[in-house]
Amino acid sequence: MRDTQKELDIAKNIKMIEWLKTEVVETVAVLFRGFQQGSETLLKGGLANLVVLSYLMARRLGMRYSQFDSQIREQIRQNLEMDDAFFDWREDLSILEEHFQNKK
Repeated sequence: MRDTQKELDIAKNIKMIEWLKTEVVETVAVLFRGFQQGSETLLKGGLANLVVLSYLMARRLGMRYSQFDSQIREQIRQNLEMDDAFFDWREDLSILEEHFQNKK
């Protein structure tokens, strides 16, 4: 009985991950529509939804939200240490790093 429940949980999780992947694709389409139409509402909504979907996907893949936050902070730190690739984004990344530091 226990194995059957575990298999059902895995199947449910796979189904949820597939649904989330579809939502990500649909949200990217909303973002493209927002760019095309110059719609701030679509852009804000699409970007916010991508963030939410990313957190939900991380959880379904076995991460706690705090682990995902740590991974984001690490990504920011690594990008700030790069010399050339993210030079133009350094200010944005620094502001984002500050945002995450204030979240603690």
